[in-house]
Amino acid sequence: MSEEMTSLLIVEDNPADMTLYLRLLEDVEHGFEHVECLSTIKSAKKSLIGKPPPTCCLLDYNLPDGSALSLLESLQSDKGFSACPIIIITGQEDTKSAVRLLKLGAQDYIVKDELTPTTLLRTIRNAVNQWKLNKQLEQMALYDSLTGLTNRGLFLEKLDQTFNESARYKHHFGLMVVDLDKFKSINDIYGHQAGDYVLQMVAKKLLGALRSSDVAGRLGGDEFAILLPETCEKSAHIVAKKLVATLSFDITWKNSIIPVSPSIGVAMYPSKAQSYKKLMREADMALYRAKHKGRCQYVAYNECGLDEEDESERLKDLIPKALQNGKLQIAFQAIVDVDNTDFYAVEALTRWQHEGRWVNPIEVINIVMELGLDMEFHSWLLTQSLLKLKTFQKDKPGLKLCLNLPANVCHNFNFTNLIEKACEQYNVDSHDVILEVTETHLMPQPEKARECLELLVNAGFNVAIDDFGTGFSSMEYIADLPCNILKIDKKFFLELEQNPRNYKIIDAISSLAHSLGMKVIAEGIETKSLSLAARDLKCDYLQGYHLGFPVIDCEDWQDFISRSNTNPNTDA
Repeated sequence: MSEEMTSLLIVEDNPADMTLYLRLLEDVEHGFEHVECLSTIKSAKKSLIGKPPPTCCLLDYNLPDGSALSLLESLQSDKGFSACPIIIITGQEDTKSAVRLLKLGAQDYIVKDELTPTTLLRTIRNAVNQWKLNKQLEQMALYDSLTGLTNRGLFLEKLDQTFNESARYKHHFGLMVVDLDKFKSINDIYGHQAGDYVLQMVAKKLLGALRSSDVAGRLGGDEFAILLPETCEKSAHIVAKKLVATLSFDITWKNSIIPVSPSIGVAMYPSKAQSYKKLMREADMALYRAKHKGRCQYVAYNECGLDEEDESERLKDLIPKALQNGKLQIAFQAIVDVDNTDFYAVEALTRWQHEGRWVNPIEVINIVMELGLDMEFHSWLLTQSLLKLKTFQKDKPGLKLCLNLPANVCHNFNFTNLIEKACEQYNVDSHDVILEVTETHLMPQPEKARECLELLVNAGFNVAIDDFGTGFSSMEYIADLPCNILKIDKKFFLELEQNPRNYKIIDAISSLAHSLGMKVIAEGIETKSLSLAARDLKCDYLQGYHLGFPVIDCEDWQDFISRSNTNPNTDA
């Protein structure tokens, strides 16, 4: 046992069984400094609520005043519960009850007749270690590893909640998006380690300038966001002015002085925005205007012109025509085997070049979804990508195709019919198709998503969880899904050299995935050192610019190979 394992709680009403557990523990070096023995649900609940949690709890399934199920259900709804690993001790093997217990938060269960000193200690150790790994993953899913601020997913969740509450109760609140001026130059001149240090110092100053009720988050790169609950417009302007001054400072880095300054976009609620996403867009537009005006200042959305909003509306008019007229394109990027760099799959990526610039693929997909063109879009995507796969497989038999599924498609039973018919039409084996579902897209309707995915898996398709580590799902939830591939979000590899802690995070994800029989794909492999690190961390497949760039309009497999390594699309 580690030094942290200091207390054990045993809840058992049978004196003979309690004596047995204590004797079993005496025969091994368990390392617990304190063992507390209780005999009722009531006393156990009192011990587990409002107090420091024990290192582990052994809980008998049946007790005089209730069952383990009833206790776990009541603990889940009690905010005062200090969570800890709980092991249920049962009189007999009962798979259905075991599944219910695990879903309610139990870490493991064990049958009384199978208890020996060794099995008891091993069960406790495994439960505690698994618990720690899950807590690590939960922390990773909610907070930015570099700055300690809320990450993008958690910030947007809080923004959504504040938006809905403010709409209901007629409250005002402010939203700010902060971008550091010329941050890319800092990385280029002083190195990424200096850039990370700048981000940490900015986060520290940011927290020092805000109220405890405000929320600061890192959206990614050098972009931060601030939520000001119950704040009027005048107060928001005061905060913005204060932040421009606070975040304009010099940082001493080795023998150099690095100047730092922010550009800030401010959006207020109430506004024309009908959702938190549109309010975030208002803040982004204000930020863009602040940078355009000369940086180191803030701009409020209601002081901006509406050029960007007009551009978005124009794209909404153009995308249906682009889809109909074949103006959308597909780029393919290689995914290779970690051991021999042999090609395992290609991922299909949507691209649209409009008026000389590449439109952000996420914006394209969002507009497609907003306009209700998802089935038309995916019919086009399937036709183009499956035909190309057949062409590739003439020279590369067994090559697989990865397709990304947006949010509403995960819950759309019509899509399962669409892709099955497409594979039949173009004579593509369903086993050669990998359907990538972003982790956060599964959460709104988990049961419906599971049903859709089960239909696809039963039809022979592979299912991959994409961008794992950026959402809120636990490994327990992922284990309950019919998926067999996990794609670790690229940020963990791109920041690997600057954040050694990412090694432990990736190792934990990889180990848990493999224990569930899943393969692991490492995204963001842009250098040879990252490729070697991914191999050391037991990833199965690699994807990133070091292995190949996305290629548009390739004629055949040989054309794809020659161009993927020599003709990067830097705007992709």
